[in-house]
Formats: sequence, structure tokens, C-alpha cells
Amino acid sequence: PDGSIYWRYSSVTNPNIYNIKVGPEGRIFVSSSMGLIALNYHGELLWQRDDIVSTPSAISQDGILYFATMDSVYGINASPSIAMVSRFGASVYHKL
Repeated sequence: PDGSIYWRYSSVTNPNIYNIKVGPEGRIFVSSSMGLIALNYHGELLWQRDDIVSTPSAISQDGILYFATMDSVYGINASPSIAMVSRFGASVYHKL
């Protein structure tokens, strides 16, 4: 490790990056203002979901990526299909 750049991923739209998580198989999940993307450990795009603009909060050992929105908690698998959804009766966001 000499500090050189191993790889770089560039987006055409240059979104705001919110969060980066690394999964158990080396997949890199990047949440941004343009959605959620998954990269492999070489920096190659695996998939992109424009319909998900949220910050992932956890990754399970089997690679499920969990995140929350205003009224739901989602789990998304490596496909990237939605693995589970838990909806709340009211918004979970409360301004203090």
C-alpha cells in the first residue's frame, strides 16, 4: 500500500455521495442523490437503482443491504431486488 489509486468510478451526473458500505463479498454500495449503486471490488458497476435514494445503515452476513425511508425499512439483495419491506403506520421521522 503506497497510497496510489487502485481504481476510480466516475458518474456522468456527479451526484452527492451520502454513504459507502462494503459487503461481505467485497461489493461496494454507494448511496447518492441519484440513487443506489453496487460496484465490485475492481470498481465495475454491478447494478444501479434510481428509485432508492437513501443511506444504507447495515449489511447482513448474507449480503442483504438494509436502509430506511420516512415510513419504511427495506432490505435489498444482490440481485438487486427488494428482499423485504416493513412499513410503519406513520412517519418514523419526527422533528424535535
